[in-house]
Amino acid sequence: MTYSKDGKLFTFPDVLYGPEIMVPMSEVPAMVAYPDSVLSPTEYHCDLMQTDYTFYSREVARDPLQIMTIQKYLTRQLPLLIPDIMDEVKRGFDEFWGLDTEGWKDIAVQPTMEKIVTRVSNRVIRDFLQWQVQHTVAHPDPRECTPDVIASRVESVSFAAMHTTMTSATNAVFDLYSTPPEKDYIGAIREEVQVVAREGVTLAGEHIPYGCVVGAPAWTIQRDPAIYNAGTQFDPFRYSRAGEQLDDAADDPKTRFAMTTTKDDFLVWGHGRHACPGRFFGSCMLKLLLAYAILNYDIEHLSAMPAYTWMGDTAFPSPKATLRVRRRKGTV
Repeated sequence: MTYSKDGKLFTFPDVLYGPEIMVPMSEVPAMVAYPDSVLSPTEYHCDLMQTDYTFYSREVARDPLQIMTIQKYLTRQLPLLIPDIMDEVKRGFDEFWGLDTEGWKDIAVQPTMEKIVTRVSNRVIRDFLQWQVQHTVAHPDPRECTPDVIASRVESVSFAAMHTTMTSATNAVFDLYSTPPEKDYIGAIREEVQVVAREGVTLAGEHIPYGCVVGAPAWTIQRDPAIYNAGTQFDPFRYSRAGEQLDDAADDPKTRFAMTTTKDDFLVWGHGRHACPGRFFGSCMLKLLLAYAILNYDIEHLSAMPAYTWMGDTAFPSPKATLRVRRRKGTV
C-alpha cells in the first residue's frame, strides 16, 4: 500500500498465478487505455485457465462472441428477466434457508448461496442460449453454428456468472450481519427495499517487460482512508448516500455512484474496455438475493466478520462459516 500511495509499482507474490505487477491508482487510466496488442486480459485469462485444453474450442476464449451476446441481448433484456430471477431467488431461499418462523437454524452461507446463484444463472441461460444461436447464425465461420461450440460459449458465461456472484453475495451477507446491531442497517435496508506487443509497456516511469501480469490493487485502493472515509469499515450506504448528496445540476450525474459504474477508485468490475460485460446482470442478481434474505429472514448477528480464505489475490468467504436464521413471521 505504501508504494501504491507513493505512485510506485510493486510486485504481488501470488503463489497461484505467479508474480503480479501492481500499478498505483494514478496509473489506472493509462493502463486501461492501452490496446489489447499491448496489454491483453484475454491472453492472461487464456493462460490462467489453460483454455486451449479446458474449453471445447480455443476460439471460445480467444474470440469471445458470447460477450457481444451479453452486451447486445442480456443487458437490454434484463428488466424483462427480473420476474424469472426473483422466482428462482424465492424458491432457492425457501428450500435452503427454510420456512420455519419459530426455530433458529444454522446454515452454511457459501454453499447455499452457490446453489441459489446456480439456479438463477441457469434460469437466465435458457434465454441466453436462444440469443447466442441468433448471434452466431450470421457468423462467417460455419463451425460457430455447431451445437458443441454454441454450448461451450454458453457454458463459459455460466461459469463466469456463478462463482463471482456467489462470492459477492456471501461476503455481503456476512458484512451486514457482523456489524453492530445498534447501527440498524438491516431495518434501514428493509424499509428501502420493499495479441500482445513484445516490447512491453511503461507505467509509473517503469518498464514492464513482455509476459508480465499487470493489475491494480483494488483491495487497498477501496480501503484507502484518503479516498474513502472510514474505508476499512463496512458501510452499506456509502455509495447511495454519496449519490443522494449530488446536486441534480452537478456536472457528475448520479450514475457516478451506481453499482455498475467503474472508476479508477472502484474496480470491483474491472475498468475500461474490458470491464465485466455481465455486471448489470450480476448487480441485479445480488440486489435481489440480499433483498429477499433481509426481508424474509431474521438472522442473528455475528460478533465479527468470518475470516476470508485467500486464494492468490482473491478473498473468498469461508465455506464453513454459518449463520443462524429463522423465517420472519408473516412472510410464509
